[in-house]
Amino acid sequence: MKHIIRKIFFDYEKEEKWLNKMSQKGYTLVKYTWCRYEFTTEDPETYIYRIELLDSLATSPESMDYLTFLEDNGIQVISSYLRWVYLRKNATDGPFDLYTNNESKIAYLKKIQLFWTLPAIAELLIGFSNIMISISLWASDIGIRSIMSMNLYIGLLVMLLGTFFLYQRHKITSHIERLKNDMIISD
Repeated sequence: MKHIIRKIFFDYEKEEKWLNKMSQKGYTLVKYTWCRYEFTTEDPETYIYRIELLDSLATSPESMDYLTFLEDNGIQVISSYLRWVYLRKNATDGPFDLYTNNESKIAYLKKIQLFWTLPAIAELLIGFSNIMISISLWASDIGIRSIMSMNLYIGLLVMLLGTFFLYQRHKITSHIERLKNDMIISD
């Protein structure tokens, strides 16, 4: 039987945990598109899911080579969305970790950190520009208050979105710092 669940995540680790809990309940992920998870309940096997951010789109030759390598090593590629790929491995095959040491995990998290940084900067600049346009229209008093108000609201909304992206980046940065501290403590 097919089940569709619409859900949004901004934290890939929380999304992984949710997918693994769904798997334990007997739901097998068969497809993902933006905020849409398609599960079946026909397969009684339990899987361990991982989500990975690739260096380029999943359809690029480099990514395709990497995904083929994973499949050759018993990891199933379930779905991809832009640069994100959804992977699974049968739980009976043992643990499934893509990054087994702190150095590789930190390098991966830095890639995700950059993923959040670039749109945050873009959104903050665009929002700031809209607010400045609004202020300049107000200062010039040329009688187009509706455009001024629209630019102000759009600017504030876009700045809010940029701030949200910075918050996501901050969470990744904190995770990186915890891993670095763990490395120092274990030395």
